[in-house]
Amino acid sequence: MTLTDGGKDWLAINGGVNNCFASSGVSYKDLEGNAHTGSTTDVAAMLVVAALLGYPYTTKEIVNGKSYEDFKSANGGWDLEIDDVGTVYEEQKKPYCAAVTTPTPTPTPTPTPTPTPTPTPVKCDWFSAHMPMMSVDIMDLVEAYLGIRDLGWTVTAMDIMGAVAYYLDNKSEGNALTGCSL
Repeated sequence: MTLTDGGKDWLAINGGVNNCFASSGVSYKDLEGNAHTGSTTDVAAMLVVAALLGYPYTTKEIVNGKSYEDFKSANGGWDLEIDDVGTVYEEQKKPYCAAVTTPTPTPTPTPTPTPTPTPTPVKCDWFSAHMPMMSVDIMDLVEAYLGIRDLGWTVTAMDIMGAVAYYLDNKSEGNALTGCSL
């Protein structure tokens, strides 16, 4: 785990509401540039996806005009790891707030739509339905791996890495890692 106080403050300021971790109302982008509204945990999970995919994804805007590289710099040069997303989720419940000495503009909270329940998927059916793989799909897998989101099956680290391979258009490696045949 490598989430520093500087990294938590960065997340609260850039990926929170009123400089605090938030369970909703946070505007962010996926790595394809699509806008979403969610939580500080969602922002942290998208940052992990960028880290897993590497350059050039680490330079893409994710939240508040900032990229993974900006986060990593604030985090003392440490990478954000999958388990750190679980820490953010727990800190979000308190919520964690940054100690800010000067006013910082914060995004205007937007109501989060209620997700529509989906039928319980079988793992390979889930992967098949999410092809081509998008960064937000990998984010969902990271959150499911940590028990934050329920996809109806137990997500493993190999599933996450398989999704990264699918995202990078390497189906044979994705299949080898997930055990699916797509």
